[in-house]
Amino acid sequence: MLNLDYLKEVSGGDEGFIKEMMTIFQSEIPKNLDIIKQRFAESDFQGLKDIIHKYKASLLTLGMASTVEKVKKIEEECMGSKNMDAIKNNLELLLTESENTLAEINKWMAERI
Repeated sequence: MLNLDYLKEVSGGDEGFIKEMMTIFQSEIPKNLDIIKQRFAESDFQGLKDIIHKYKASLLTLGMASTVEKVKKIEEECMGSKNMDAIKNNLELLLTESENTLAEINKWMAERI
């Protein structure tokens, strides 16, 4: 989930910076999630690993450590056994957490308009 304390710490409390990070994430979440779903549906493990790795950087920026752990598990499965059930389970958790974070961001942004 979104870690506002982390964002405040790394930004030195600069709300403009926090808003900029959230705006970027807000626009990127739907695109990335669509690509992630597509790569999984195609069993494109290399493509899935690549987009998941890219997405991990966005999650780290927002201090989403627990979500990053799910991403790491997906990456490991894509490189290793390619266990579809394990990938699917972690993807479902990732998608849920990402959608919940997007809702949090939308609420935070709406409160500042």
